[in-house]
This record gives sequence, structure tokens and C-alpha cells, in this order.
Amino acid sequence: MTKKTEPGKKVAEKNIYSITEKGHKKLDEWLLKPVRGTYRVKDEFTLRFLFFSKLEPAHVLKYLREHQKKLVLQRESFQKTLDSLKGEIDFFLQGIIRKGIVHLEAEDRWLEEVIGAMRKGPSGGSG
Repeated sequence: MTKKTEPGKKVAEKNIYSITEKGHKKLDEWLLKPVRGTYRVKDEFTLRFLFFSKLEPAHVLKYLREHQKKLVLQRESFQKTLDSLKGEIDFFLQGIIRKGIVHLEAEDRWLEEVIGAMRKGPSGGSG
């Protein structure tokens, strides 16, 4: 990386950073290197979910419905962002936002399955 200092409009001077040719090569290598792992779920909700058997089913159902509402709001927010910025952001950033939307939709469908199984009765929540 290189650094160049120039006079600034609002401050006395500003630093401008540029990537070197060696840096471009390293970036290209990193971008094309295969990802080491496979899909992993590591979030606080998933950890809590593992211990929901310790709670009353009614409390779990209420919690899951509230979580589901948050997912829907988050998905709507992502969709609004995508719709409003579609012509201004590049294809790959659009793809990342779309990935978030798809993940939220999938988690919402999964929660519907879990809630449905829990409502069927005691065996629905254990298998």
C-alpha cells in the first residue's frame, strides 16, 4: 500500500492510500483461493435454541414468534435497501444483500416448521 499526502479542502491535509501492484497480486490470490470451511451456523439465536427444551413450550413459542417478526422486518429492510440502491451499487454488493434476504426467508420458513411441530404436541418438539 502506498500513501500520498495532499492539501485538503476542509482539513490541513489528507492522506490518499493506493494499493500497490504487489498488493493487487496478493488480493487476487486471496479472492481466488478456495474457502476453507463449509457452512457453519454460529449465532446467539442458534445457541439459545439448543437449550429451549429447558423452558415451557408456551414461552418458547412466544419467543419464536417474536424472533420471526424481527426476521420479517429485517428482510423487508434488506429488500427496501436493495430496491432503493439497485442502480447505484455493483452486482456483487446486490448479490450480498440478496443472499441476506434469501437466508432470512429460509429461517422464516424453518421457524414455521418448528412452530408447527411444537403445536402438534409433546412429540412434535422432540423429533
